[in-house]
Amino acid sequence: MTVSTAGPPAPLADRLSLEDLLEQVAEGLRPWAAKYGPSLLSMTAEEFMAWVELLAAGRTYEAYAEVLARMTGPDARAQGILTNAKWLGANEANAARKTAQAAAVNTLLEAIAAVALAILTALIAL
Repeated sequence: MTVSTAGPPAPLADRLSLEDLLEQVAEGLRPWAAKYGPSLLSMTAEEFMAWVELLAAGRTYEAYAEVLARMTGPDARAQGILTNAKWLGANEANAARKTAQAAAVNTLLEAIAAVALAILTALIAL
C-alpha cells in the first residue's frame, strides 16, 4: 500500500471497500471484519499505522477505544463499551502502580530486615 502525499490524507476505505476486505479475510473472521472493518477503514494510512503501533506496544485498550470511537449506527452503543474500555485502561494503570508500590515496599522491607539482622547480630554478641 502506498501513501500519497498529495492533498489531505484519504481514509483507507477510498482504496479498499468493506466488500473487498470481507473477500480477503478467512470466512470465520468475516463477522468480525463486518463489525470492526468500517472503523478501521475509516482511518487514514497514518492513523492505521499509529493504531497498529498501539497494538504492538501492548496498549490494547487504547487501540480498542480508537476503533469503538469510530463506530456508528447500530454500533453506536459502543460508546458505552468505550467507557468500559477507559475504565479497564485505568485499572491497568492502577495495577501497574500497585506493582511498582509493592516493589518499593519490598525493597524497603529488605533494607529494614538487614537492619534488624544487624541489631540481632549485635545483641547476640553482647
